[in-house]
Amino acid sequence: MTQTKFIAIGFDGTVVKNRFPYVGDPVPYALDVLHRMQREGVKIILSTLREGGELTRAIDWFTARGIRLYGINENAAQKAKSTEIGKVWA
Repeated sequence: MTQTKFIAIGFDGTVVKNRFPYVGDPVPYALDVLHRMQREGVKIILSTLREGGELTRAIDWFTARGIRLYGINENAAQKAKSTEIGKVWA
């Protein structure tokens, strides 16, 4: 039986160069790695302090590049198990 893998990633300084509150240029190879992980069945969770319009721009960035986010600052599988952990399970 294959276990689902989750990865929580930051946005600014991780997949794009840090230009907060703007969206920076992509970090080299970040998209290639995200696409490969997605093809391998990894669930990608965005872990960010962005909120409001800045968060929307980050989510739109992933969507426009074909990256499906499993969660934003939370893991639905973790929530279903009712854990009280304060950080994202990934």
